[in-house]
Amino acid sequence: MKKVLVALTLVAALLLTPFAMAEASELEAAEAVMDEAVVEIEDLLIDDVDLPDEITASDALEVEDLEPVAEDIAPAAIEGNRYILDDVFEVEDGILVTYYGNADNVVIPSGITGIREFVFNQKEMRSVYIPDSVTSIGTCAFQSCIYLTSVSIPNSIIYIGESAFRACTNLMNVSLSNAITTIEEGTFAYCPRLSKITIPDGVTRIGVSAFDHCKSLASISIPDSVTSIGRCAFEECSDLT
Repeated sequence: MKKVLVALTLVAALLLTPFAMAEASELEAAEAVMDEAVVEIEDLLIDDVDLPDEITASDALEVEDLEPVAEDIAPAAIEGNRYILDDVFEVEDGILVTYYGNADNVVIPSGITGIREFVFNQKEMRSVYIPDSVTSIGTCAFQSCIYLTSVSIPNSIIYIGESAFRACTNLMNVSLSNAITTIEEGTFAYCPRLSKITIPDGVTRIGVSAFDHCKSLASISIPDSVTSIGRCAFEECSDLT
């Protein structure tokens, strides 16, 4: 019986050996194909990547976490034609629409053509430079700038809006543009330290309450071109004689 079992075992081994050899051969062939594919993929990746000079193709795949190359990107417009100048001036179509700064001495960039209403309202500036590219100052643009002591308005400006400098309580000196034709309503109202002002030739109208409560105003020159002075234009100007 033992001899029969041994014989059967040997027969089975002989029968199975070709299949085992075939499977091993197929496995080796599959592994070879995979190795070739990996090499091809590595070559493809290496060919498609721009490598620094100090890195060779052979060790490229071992390098990790390479820093990206920085690019200079121009700042995008905020919306439409809006953009930022000097980090603090928001401009739209050449008009200054918002001021984000808090400087003592403000220099408005050259090229700005207008100052929109309320832009500097209640800002704590002590002086402001307005370039001669500006042609208009909006309503309440500098209202309640209580530390502003003087302002020179260039001759390029043809319009100053209502209450533009209202309640600038420390404003003492003002130089007006020769191109304006109207002192609008409340333009310098409640500027109690304003002591003198010269209205330019060519101004035809002084609006309502234009210099209301300018209690230190003691001297004012009004040209012959003025044909209209509004109600309360010089209300409570107690030093005016």
